[in-house]
Amino acid sequence: MKNPLLTMTGLPPFKQIRPEHVEPALDQLLAENRAQL
Repeated sequence: MKNPLLTMTGLPPFKQIRPEHVEPALDQLLAENRAQL
């Protein structure tokens, strides 16, 4: 399943975002940013 919150092309597709997308997206984005520090 593709996470619409991780699609970084303009505005997110709000109609496709579901509650179950939030935690995995935050986990991935935090991990990516921590790796850059």
